[in-house]
Amino acid sequence: MGNLNSGGKNSGAVCDIHYTTSLQGNRMHKLLKAFVRDERGVSAMEYAVLAGIVAVALGAAGATFSSKVSTMFTTMFTAISTQQAK
Repeated sequence: MGNLNSGGKNSGAVCDIHYTTSLQGNRMHKLLKAFVRDERGVSAMEYAVLAGIVAVALGAAGATFSSKVSTMFTTMFTAISTQQAK
C-alpha cells in the first residue's frame, strides 16, 4: 500500500487506513452477496420445515382421534377374545 496523498505530515497514514478499510468493505460486500446468492442449504431447510409441519399435523391428528382409536382397538380385542373363548 503506497502513500496515496502527498500533502501534510500524517496524510499518508490516514489515506492508507482509508484505502485498507475500503478494501475490507469491498471484500465484505462480495462475501455478503455470495452468501445471499448461495442456495446450497435452501433445500435442506425446506425439508426441515416440511418435516416439522408433518410432525405437528400427525400430533394434532393423534390428539383428535386418540379416544376413537382406543375405543376401536378395545372393541376389536374384546371381539377376538370372545371368539377365542368359544
